[in-house]
Amino acid sequence: MSYLAAAPMLCTRNLARCAYPGLTSYSLDAVLTHTQLPVPDGRHRALPDALATAALLKRLLTDGAARHRWPRLSQLHQMAGGPAPATTHRVALF
Repeated sequence: MSYLAAAPMLCTRNLARCAYPGLTSYSLDAVLTHTQLPVPDGRHRALPDALATAALLKRLLTDGAARHRWPRLSQLHQMAGGPAPATTHRVALF
């Protein structure tokens, strides 16, 4: 039997709400514009959206940490909409 560690999920929309309170919209385009990250050509296609979301996550982590929104990883996870991560997650693969 093999095991795969399950990583906790982070919601960029929830993180954006914490990092940039008061925006009128938290759509990907709105938050990219707010952070002055480029809205990619081919928006609404898988790869451009994934790359834009990754760039946004990097900015959110930097900006949120600088503003002391989440000084600990467990707080970051809670801000992103999930419970504090357990010490170990394992998923059995058959």
